[in-house]
Amino acid sequence: MEFQAIVELVKNKFPQTEIEFEKNLVIAKDDLIPFVEFIRNTSELQIDVLDLLTAADHPAENQIHMVYGFHSYRLAHYLIVKVKLDRKNPSIATLTRWWESANWTEREVYDLMGVNFEGHPDQRRILTPPDFVGHGLRKDYERPGFFVKKPDFK
Repeated sequence: MEFQAIVELVKNKFPQTEIEFEKNLVIAKDDLIPFVEFIRNTSELQIDVLDLLTAADHPAENQIHMVYGFHSYRLAHYLIVKVKLDRKNPSIATLTRWWESANWTEREVYDLMGVNFEGHPDQRRILTPPDFVGHGLRKDYERPGFFVKKPDFK
């Protein structure tokens, strides 16, 4: 299915959907779950794979952008979908109910960007130690000073 046909189908159901960078959809945070159910269950779309889940920090806009890549192997089309979150309290629904692969990638985004995934079955740090302070991929992250003791090899 051509991208423009996908856009028309999506906009009929979610009229507030925007287009960015020619082929990226931007949806409202509250539309994420209905959108996922729509793209999975609509015969013209048949999205069956979540193969991208990441976030980008935009401090100038006071936002964190969640970016999802959805793929239909059956129909050979691909969607990039963005959801803009408030940077001070970034929170969005988990997609683990539909894709188990979202588990670890959501944990990674939580760990490094501080996005809370509502309903996540095991939201805890995955790449940094449990006592790590802050979220290391945020653009305003300041690495705390630390002292490294030279090992004594005597």
